[in-house]
Amino acid sequence: RGPVISIHFQQGHGIKPGDVLRHRGIAVGEVTSVELDDDLQGVDVHVTLQPRAAGLARDGSRFWIERPQISLARVRGLETVVGAKYIGVLPGPAEAPRRRRFDGAETPLMMLDAEVVEITIRFRQGYGLAA
Repeated sequence: RGPVISIHFQQGHGIKPGDVLRHRGIAVGEVTSVELDDDLQGVDVHVTLQPRAAGLARDGSRFWIERPQISLARVRGLETVVGAKYIGVLPGPAEAPRRRRFDGAETPLMMLDAEVVEITIRFRQGYGLAA
């Protein structure tokens, strides 16, 4: 077992004990408890990190609850509709000091791939499709 961290969110969005913390799609921790904060204005989520993931608990790390989001541009978090929700993390700078308490982001971070791939799709008929 690694360190236990606490993440404060305004809303719990259905996160529960047993859900996981993921970094790069890999489970690196587990939610051990979810409780209302002292002033009943938010939720404190306690996560036990795996020992090898202890470096994620540092200043500048950002946490969010991954949940389904649908917009005209894209569908995100679809796996959380039928499966468990999870907490995502983007680590802070490697040289940053360690921390145990964090404020979670209410909106999942929009991550763009560093590499852009252009594809071409050919249709026999466009049926009014335009650029």
